[in-house]
Amino acid sequence: MTAQLFETDSSDAVKFSLITSPPALVAVIIANIQAQVSVNDAKPPAPFEDMTVFHAQEPPAISVADYVARVSKYAFCSHACLVAASYYIDEAIRKDPKLALSSLSVHRLFITAVILASKYFDDVSYNLPYYAKVGGLPFKELANLEINLLSVLNFRLDIPAQKFAAIETNLVDQLDVFEAHPIDEELTRVVDVARYELWHADIVPVELTCPSDDVDFTDIVKEASRKRRAHVRKMRSSPTTSACTDEGPSLSRNISMASVSSTSDMSISTDTSPASACNRDSTHFEYTSKRIVQSPTTPSVHRKSQTHSVLVW
Repeated sequence: MTAQLFETDSSDAVKFSLITSPPALVAVIIANIQAQVSVNDAKPPAPFEDMTVFHAQEPPAISVADYVARVSKYAFCSHACLVAASYYIDEAIRKDPKLALSSLSVHRLFITAVILASKYFDDVSYNLPYYAKVGGLPFKELANLEINLLSVLNFRLDIPAQKFAAIETNLVDQLDVFEAHPIDEELTRVVDVARYELWHADIVPVELTCPSDDVDFTDIVKEASRKRRAHVRKMRSSPTTSACTDEGPSLSRNISMASVSSTSDMSISTDTSPASACNRDSTHFEYTSKRIVQSPTTPSVHRKSQTHSVLVW
């Protein structure tokens, strides 16, 4: 079925949900993030005093689109968490303009926002060391980023149902702006991909009316969490089952983790060999001085009360 965004006579009515189509959701988020990065990269470099803990000394080797796709695929969070992560980033920038997305800060901000959203919205989440390996950051640095982003957000992570629906609508509406004002070729490319995914995705109509208080948007989020719990139970019951599945968007190329330098800058390299960063074997990443080796141990999954991290929800 060809996907359509269902329109009504009321300008404040929302009849679709991006989280029912993961490829479209990820493509739209990539386009929105890439637009901010392209705008800020075109500006003069920020002075040293405006640098934050989220800024790297130099841009990582992996592109914004590949990194967002990688985290979206291997974080195994519910799709609603990606929408929430986009909102957390926008709120953090609104409260602290120094956090404006650029090639130096976008990677750390995105992985941290996804972690916060997963811990807040999902019933099951991976521990912080696993997210550190997915994001290509040292565990201690990621824990520090988590606390810093929480402080900027004033520890307010709740998103009302009406605002959640409005966030999705805004993400899609921004594509028109990006098409009307193309900044660079990369932005044009990711916007075209987002349009393609929206057109070919099976978007399930969802009856939502903003800003009415009569809407219970949590059913979709609960369904996503239910599917994720089933995936975790299946992974636990079968030790030979890999944590990597075909769910979610696939990367355009295989990504492997490179060693992290002593300056704690993120360093991720691409690997075009058949041995991808996450394959059908039950493996996870381990940092070494020069390369990555694969361990036969499946990444551990914990309930919220058992998650070994700096936060207790």
